Amino acid sequence: MKPFQSIAQLTSGDTSQLPEHEDIRGWNSDDPIFDELVELLAPKTIIEVGSWKGRSAMHFARATERFATDVVCVDTWLGGVDHVLSSGSEDDRLLDSVGCPRLYHQFIRNFKDSPHAQRVYPIQNTSINGARILRHHKVSGEIVYIDGSHEYADVHHDLCAFWPLVASGGIMFGDDFGFLGVGPAVTRFTIEQNLKFSVVRNNFWVIEKKQA
Repeated sequence: MKPFQSIAQLTSGDTSQLPEHEDIRGWNSDDPIFDELVELLAPKTIIEVGSWKGRSAMHFARATERFATDVVCVDTWLGGVDHVLSSGSEDDRLLDSVGCPRLYHQFIRNFKDSPHAQRVYPIQNTSINGARILRHHKVSGEIVYIDGSHEYADVHHDLCAFWPLVASGGIMFGDDFGFLGVGPAVTRFTIEQNLKFSVVRNNFWVIEKKQA
């Protein structure tokens, strides 16, 4: 997928700066909804907004192996507010020698030896800039997964920015509908756009884009 580099390309040289071991922990990333949507849409491209260490991206990559789907991951890999303020594992907040979080390094390491590395394309930028970059290169996705910031304004901005990148007949979805910043933002967006959404297993929200 020009002009983006896949993880296979990014790791073709010196990878000594990457963590020694994989750490692909995540949340809600093994839910059957990922497989259900893949089977429904047989996507050529999936866009994921908010990738953390790559567990959901890995799920998408495995589920789409026979379709040879490109998985585009947009994230700063700096961690959100909930990450920075959390009292979780110190491993999740490791910094490099100049004080930058090593989440990106861990994400790359988790895919380094994967047979799917040639189909996963990280875009290390803010979600809004990522949407602009993808729009500039005319990249759209049959599936767009929104799982970045959980702050109300940020979620609404992401929905507005990435809805135009959902291919005709495609789906935009996300999880954590019960979060205070997520459910209200999804509701507001669908009202503004005169759209309908559904909630799956009291967690995942799904918006379908009509076929043009």
